[in-house]
Amino acid sequence: MQEIRINKRRVGLCVIFSIFLPFYSNYWLYLLVKNTKAIKNDEKRCLGEILCILIVPFYSVYWWYSRSELISDEYSKLKLPISKNKYLFIFLSILKLDIVCMAIMQKDFNNLPYKIASPILTAAQILRALIMTSMFAAMSIVLGKFLQIPIGDSFRISFENLPILMASFMFGPIYGGACGIVADLLGCVLRGYAIIPLITVASFLMGIIPGVLTRFVFKKMNIPQVMISGMISHVICSMAVKTVALHMAYGMYYAVLIPTRVLIYTLTGLAESYICAVLLNRNIIKKEIIRL
Repeated sequence: MQEIRINKRRVGLCVIFSIFLPFYSNYWLYLLVKNTKAIKNDEKRCLGEILCILIVPFYSVYWWYSRSELISDEYSKLKLPISKNKYLFIFLSILKLDIVCMAIMQKDFNNLPYKIASPILTAAQILRALIMTSMFAAMSIVLGKFLQIPIGDSFRISFENLPILMASFMFGPIYGGACGIVADLLGCVLRGYAIIPLITVASFLMGIIPGVLTRFVFKKMNIPQVMISGMISHVICSMAVKTVALHMAYGMYYAVLIPTRVLIYTLTGLAESYICAVLLNRNIIKKEIIRL
């Protein structure tokens, strides 16, 4: 039999985690995409395919249909009772019930007589990453909401994005994005600030972009790559998205917002990016990343 290893999971637990844990459904989808690639002996990365499923309209309908056919062919080749779910997948995907599609497909994979792939992260590693990500979120809240330096009535200087960047660099975009969202929402609740959805999106992107760039674009975390990734994140999130959010929420003029925020976040972005770069290239941090 061909040596194929796939990810097998308990369907019920995956559904529960997807409902109550942010971004777990994306991780689960990643494992399913890896399974389909394992069956096809395709060693290409999964990121582009996952982004198409999540972003491109109606691509998910095609993906569920075509990958269901792939699994049916595999069942037929192994002389197993053929799984005929392709039309059900189309119906469920159109209704945006992708979690049901994921559960059905995972059940089909679980029934295949292939060896189980080694987990990407062990339970201990996931728990360790979650604990440290929570600590980074708490640090972001303290730095951003309690240790900020006000400049007049409308602007402030803070290093709230430093822990979010570190979470993304160390543990990847999923943990970084979760850190950004938790830090913004919980920080606003603790300080009694109004929650502005677009700023929450910016915090989420601040945690996503650095991990994506260092892992999938530069594929290394030397000082130049880390600093470039950090500055790109600040340009997109701090200078662009948050500036638009403040204009929409409070009616602040772009003529005042843009030059002030560009100056503030050029300086703080450079400082945060450099601190991240230095820390990530310390041996103690490198060992921690290797362990995870």
